[in-house]
Amino acid sequence: MGIELYCFFLLSGCASHLPQTVTLTGAEAEAAQKQLQDFFDQSCVDAIDSDVRLGWKSLGKQTYYPATLQLARPLFSRLSLVDPLGRPLILLTTTATTFTFADNTLGKGYTGKLDARFLQQYVPEGLLLKDLFFWLSGRVHHDGFSLQSVGRAEQGEILWYSFTAADGFIHLLGLDHDRLASHLVVDQDNELLLSVSYSDYTKTPKDCEWPGKIHLSSDRFFPELQIEFIKNYGFAPPDKHIFSFLFPAHFSVQTVE
Repeated sequence: MGIELYCFFLLSGCASHLPQTVTLTGAEAEAAQKQLQDFFDQSCVDAIDSDVRLGWKSLGKQTYYPATLQLARPLFSRLSLVDPLGRPLILLTTTATTFTFADNTLGKGYTGKLDARFLQQYVPEGLLLKDLFFWLSGRVHHDGFSLQSVGRAEQGEILWYSFTAADGFIHLLGLDHDRLASHLVVDQDNELLLSVSYSDYTKTPKDCEWPGKIHLSSDRFFPELQIEFIKNYGFAPPDKHIFSFLFPAHFSVQTVE
């Protein structure tokens, strides 16, 4: 299997620094917590149909591919990737419980449960696949989060919120008014596991906007991944049949665990 499959799940790259903040107290802290609650309370879309451009950087080389991406909560996704000449390369679909991957260049396919060890080994610590829609929409699944501190960036106006999650990891959320600018995951040793930044938001039919660019990196994986939403066709939940896939007869298909 090539790097193309991994790039949908590997949120990886070069080491990043943790934000330098000034702790807020009193009225400033209360105002910041209200801003956080307003962010959590926004009504948001539950799906998207879009053209995207995927880019990943490894060993100093930047590579881009056009693709189509459909997402729907809770965890339905369909990614179709083509090469610069428009030739199909891969198709990856997920449902709430299963995944299917087709490599058109090799005539091979893989299918299995979403929690299969085969798939989980490519998912960085700090990210749960069941929350993939949140990560790709600039939102946060904050069930089980406990707020520890609130601060303001030493430079700029970003508000930073530190949470302890049920799994023991620390989640740092950087809010730029009503938009998520950054989401970091740190382990108990203060090592940065995952860094995701968001920019170029666009309007949706609901309160919350959709990020136009997402940059993902991790200290524990080597390629950096960028997702750019080129054109959004709509936000209505698609027919679930598009997340199903039948392999061509000539494909060699393997069920993995």
